Amino acid sequence: MFVRSAVMLGVALLLTGCYQPRREKPYERITRLRLQYKIEANWYENRTDSDGQPVLCMSLLGRNLGREGLTKLTMIMHVRHYDGTVRFSQPLTLDVAAIAPQAPKATPLEVLVPGVEVREGEELALQLEDQPHQDAMPSYPEYAGTTSWAPAAAATRTGAR
Repeated sequence: MFVRSAVMLGVALLLTGCYQPRREKPYERITRLRLQYKIEANWYENRTDSDGQPVLCMSLLGRNLGREGLTKLTMIMHVRHYDGTVRFSQPLTLDVAAIAPQAPKATPLEVLVPGVEVREGEELALQLEDQPHQDAMPSYPEYAGTTSWAPAAAATRTGAR
């Protein structure tokens, strides 16, 4: 009876250690925090700067549904033709430090994107990637210092995908 109880106790101790949750990796934490943001566009307007170059001005509303926040959030900005084909696509990093976690109301953001113009008949779309590709993560400011496993060539990439 004693041996049986000792074996059962040993098995119980082993089993409790087996069901420990896996420790979250730094880049997985950033991905989880990114997915807690909801960004919606209010309006956009084409403007020109002092040199006559186009500047896209966007008014956005942002909410953080989580308990923690980020200072930067990178989305993909698409400019599409009326038939749905993408004319232009690039990462767009937003400063989301002002968006408080679990705030009851959305926080307004104004974003200026130099060199971008939305033409007549086109539409603008912002996309938050669920899981950015590991080659793209080093170019996103929110992942800085968390992706040491990424290829060295991707760490120097700064252009649009």
